[in-house]
Parts: sequence; structure tokens; C-alpha cells
Amino acid sequence: MAVEVAKRVGGEIVNADAMQLYEGMPIATNVIRDEERQGVAHHGLSFLSPLRIDYTVLDYCSFARKTILDIISKGKVPVIVGGTHYYVESLLWGTATHRFRASGEQGGK
Repeated sequence: MAVEVAKRVGGEIVNADAMQLYEGMPIATNVIRDEERQGVAHHGLSFLSPLRIDYTVLDYCSFARKTILDIISKGKVPVIVGGTHYYVESLLWGTATHRFRASGEQGGK
């Protein structure tokens, strides 16, 4: 459905599923296959090592904000898709990021 929405609005997809960020696990995380993308650009899929344990919601928000601004700068519409909404809520309203900032956690690594 996200691909169809992106095609209709002239958009690109930004992944918000925490598990689909990790590389080498396409079946376990149900990452969309290349042929299913129908030419729509997808961002944030399979780019982290599964051994990386220090990637936080702050890192995701930093990545997503930069990606969204890049998409907008191309005159396209960002379509944020996937996950349990933990990343989406943090991106939109900072719900989880407030806890990290309060504890001194640094993001955007």
C-alpha cells in the first residue's frame, strides 16, 4: 500500500520499522523486495549491522529528519512507513527522545 501511496503523491518511502534497519535479515524482517518497490525510492532499509547495539531512537530521528528534508528538497513527498509507531511518534512528537535527552544520551551518531 505504501508504494501505491508514494506513486500517487510523487513520494519516496522512509522506513520507520526498527528491525528493517538491520542488514542481512530480509526474510526475518520482511523487507520489501526490489521488484516490489516499483521504482519508488526507499530509505532506511538494511543499512545497519545487526551487531551494532548503540543505535538509538535519537539516531533514527536524526537520520529520518535529514532524509525527509532531502526528499522535500527534491520536490517529493516523504511517506513514512512501518513499525510499531515508536519511531514515528518519536519523530513527530519526541515522545521517546525526551527520556534520552533527560538522561544525557547523545543521538545522531
